[in-house]
Amino acid sequence: MNQVFMSEQEFSDYMDKRDRDKEKEKDVIKNATPEIEMNMIIKLYHKKQISLENAASNLNMTVPEFEELLKQQRKLS
Repeated sequence: MNQVFMSEQEFSDYMDKRDRDKEKEKDVIKNATPEIEMNMIIKLYHKKQISLENAASNLNMTVPEFEELLKQQRKLS
């Protein structure tokens, strides 16, 4: 079994950095433009982290509307 040792100060610094990173992520999400929000939700859907229904709901769309959006995205890339 591998064990990693760090001092209390190193651990404290690591936890502080992790907390700051989480806060930055929350700020990015809060300040996201609709386009950025849409892209984030599409990425989550593609990574199978949210369902088709959930992704559509988060974008205030029906499932067929979201599927059409995905088709349009594929055509653009």
